[in-house]
Amino acid sequence: VALRKPSFSFAGWESDGVGTGRFVARALSIKVDVQSAEVLWRNDHMKPVPDSMTQFDDFERLFGREPLHCGLKRRQQNRLWGHVVGSDYDLLEWGEPDRADQGLGSPAIAPPEP
Repeated sequence: VALRKPSFSFAGWESDGVGTGRFVARALSIKVDVQSAEVLWRNDHMKPVPDSMTQFDDFERLFGREPLHCGLKRRQQNRLWGHVVGSDYDLLEWGEPDRADQGLGSPAIAPPEP
């Protein structure tokens, strides 16, 4: 877990003022609710980095083999954009687009021959 890394430390934790056992690190966009055991990044649950992203050599060279968590920045039809929590890195995963829909006006349907 990203927050269990020995190198992860942050002195800016403060009570969020809403209830007992709820803390926020505003500079890191992380919220922790001790009573429900929730850890949120940008008001969304953190998830393990998907295996589809960790299987590449580039990922292993940058992050090693330790388990990391990511927060969702944006999900679109053919793109998953996540941020590796506790780092400065974002990850993008692209899905294969529909072959018939490759952009504005392409491919164009040919007009019938006269």
